[in-house]
Amino acid sequence: MKPSEPRPFLATEDQEAVERIAARLRTDPRTAAAVDRVARHWIDEMKPNAEHQARFDFEYEQAAFCGFMNAANDDPLYPRLHAFARFAHETDGSAIPATKSAHPNPDYIYRFVPIDGESYYLLHGQVPEKGPLVCEYAMLTADQVYQKNVSLTDLQIAPDGSFTISVDPDPADGRPNHFQTNGESFQLLLRDVIGDAATEAPVALRIERVGPSPSRPPRSFEDMLGTVERHIRKHVDDLIFVTRNFVLKNPVNVFAPPRVQSHSMYSVAQAYSPGHYRIADDEALVVSLTLAGAAYATVPVSDLWGGLGDILGHQVNLGTPWSAPNPDGSYTFVLSTRDPGIVNWIDPNGLHEGVMFIRWIGLPPQKEGAESPKLNVRLVSFDTLETAIPSGTPRATELFRRQQLAARRAAYLRVMA
Repeated sequence: MKPSEPRPFLATEDQEAVERIAARLRTDPRTAAAVDRVARHWIDEMKPNAEHQARFDFEYEQAAFCGFMNAANDDPLYPRLHAFARFAHETDGSAIPATKSAHPNPDYIYRFVPIDGESYYLLHGQVPEKGPLVCEYAMLTADQVYQKNVSLTDLQIAPDGSFTISVDPDPADGRPNHFQTNGESFQLLLRDVIGDAATEAPVALRIERVGPSPSRPPRSFEDMLGTVERHIRKHVDDLIFVTRNFVLKNPVNVFAPPRVQSHSMYSVAQAYSPGHYRIADDEALVVSLTLAGAAYATVPVSDLWGGLGDILGHQVNLGTPWSAPNPDGSYTFVLSTRDPGIVNWIDPNGLHEGVMFIRWIGLPPQKEGAESPKLNVRLVSFDTLETAIPSGTPRATELFRRQQLAARRAAYLRVMA
């Protein structure tokens, strides 16, 4: 980065410190055998076809680096805040792989902080002038069970955009923005939804542990080396579980109605419809949805490994802020291996079978009788596509498509470089 260039939003002191350690772990010859063992385990478990096998090395590099980063930042006595969202880049001359893994929404920025149930922490935030479309902050157990989840709009924020969340074992006792921990509290998951990456910026976040004094020094590099295989294996096994139990268990090309998370610790502002698709070159999947008051919805395609492939070169997802709506406010997307010539094309980059985690976020409070998002997914032949999409669907010329992809690439790199 040249001195005159603006510093990337996610290139914080904590982020770069974690990346430097993770890069050392990645290049240390003592981790190679562990990385190979987890790779063989993943392939054996998923039994990929030729298309997915061809993408394995690219996707595993990212998944493994997520594990390296977790190994570099898993100490609740000396916590840092790190993100899984950046594209491949360099930090202090070290090559840092992208971390677009685990069936992510490409428009999300996921940030993590290790915590325990005894320490006292302060999470400091600063909302920029043009902030994210939606933010959600959660406290999780080691098994990824949500103990608490709040939206940014639920927090008390100062007029200058600053806020602080206290995280500790004491009751709130009138304190605003408080997370009360217990013996199972393990991690903070902080999620920004960037609706328009050309103009929006993530909330600036900083973690501070304020007591009691640590009972031991920070973990050494050798200590971290000993946890690498466990962290990479956990990242992969969690991904296998989600893929099997929330995606592949459904019939192909069948997507359930959006499920609003109203009876769990997930935010009631979210809804999901996961599934997997299969299309031939002469077929298309037509995805129609309504927002029902949601701030945002997206149709992202990922592969068996939970990766997105070449997201900067192919439109593997499209969020509603960048999509063309129908006259009635609904949205229609077309997933196909060849360009259908409409604006809302989801390009699987040649992947004839894959995963779609259709998402809605920023839903209004779900009261009895409130409207829920609607979803309709149909497999049609490419020859009959015109009759399957709404009349007047906006078209995309070759020039428009080039401009669309160029604008998308510049926007993503602006926020997630």
